[in-house]
Amino acid sequence: MPDLDAAFTAAYRVLVPGGFLVFTIPHPCFEAPHATWAEAEDGTVRRVVGDYLTEGFWRSGNPKGARRAGNQHRTLSTYLTALARHGFTVEAFDEPAPDARVAAAQPWRAGLPPFMVLRTRRA
Repeated sequence: MPDLDAAFTAAYRVLVPGGFLVFTIPHPCFEAPHATWAEAEDGTVRRVVGDYLTEGFWRSGNPKGARRAGNQHRTLSTYLTALARHGFTVEAFDEPAPDARVAAAQPWRAGLPPFMVLRTRRA
């Protein structure tokens, strides 16, 4: 969503006081523009993230990748500050590990959460 403020404004407007807004997004720390995989000195594959602080639309160059449709990258602080500004309180935050199927097929992803989940409450 290109306009985060409009989305949070609309969510706040339709929720009753005390209502929940729960959402998930690709984890911005690991699914950032120009992030790549690189082999470390010990032979393990590690995530290399570049341009984390550069916000905006980006699209993966991988024709089989999940981000080929595009993604709106924002920092964690942008999301959390916008939620507070719009009257939401974060009640839960989770960074689930990849499921066993993904970890078996792509072991280098096993230690990185592919997305994050937030549960917020309207004031």
